Amino acid sequence: MKSLAENDPRPISIPLMADDRRLRQGAWLLIGSLGIFFFSSMLLYVIYIYMRLQNGDYEQAPLRLPLGFLLSTVLLVGISLTLHASANAAAKDQSKRLVQLLAASIALAVAFLLVQSEGMWWLVTSSRRFGLGGSHSYAFTFFLAFVHALHVLGGMVSLVWIFVNALRGKYDHERYYAIRCCGLYWHFLDLVWLVMLVSFMVAAWLIQSRV
Repeated sequence: MKSLAENDPRPISIPLMADDRRLRQGAWLLIGSLGIFFFSSMLLYVIYIYMRLQNGDYEQAPLRLPLGFLLSTVLLVGISLTLHASANAAAKDQSKRLVQLLAASIALAVAFLLVQSEGMWWLVTSSRRFGLGGSHSYAFTFFLAFVHALHVLGGMVSLVWIFVNALRGKYDHERYYAIRCCGLYWHFLDLVWLVMLVSFMVAAWLIQSRV
């Protein structure tokens, strides 16, 4: 027999328990601190590129981005979508669908790390190929992409954790806020990556126009 939560299409609003309230506070604190770090780093990146170009310290070769970065964007969006659907499945007590969606999220996260690793290796080899004069922007771009990938790796740990809990049947329409928090974290990573990618593209265009 299906539960009332599964049959009712209306959104479910249940007061958060004490543990969930602490989890929400911790999630927002983490996202706030990471946001300050990432967006200050992006500001420094833009200032760095601008000052080098203004001082006439041009790169010997244009900054090119690996095509894998575009695929990474698609994979990240896919993870956010599957996690959003996972939270909805938990709210409706759809345990089997919840496990399937979380498994898909983990698979997409693994694919992201593989694609991102290939892209970062491309940046390293391109930096060496273009020589010292063309390595500065490549090194900064690699650093930011690598730090973001590390935070994705941390997100994978939380994904595996909620996946194991889902297999144990610990989530239902009353207790699933951990999935919401995990989804919120990945939504934040999406936003950060999009800002980073746009900044990389602008920097590449600026350097290309001066070379």
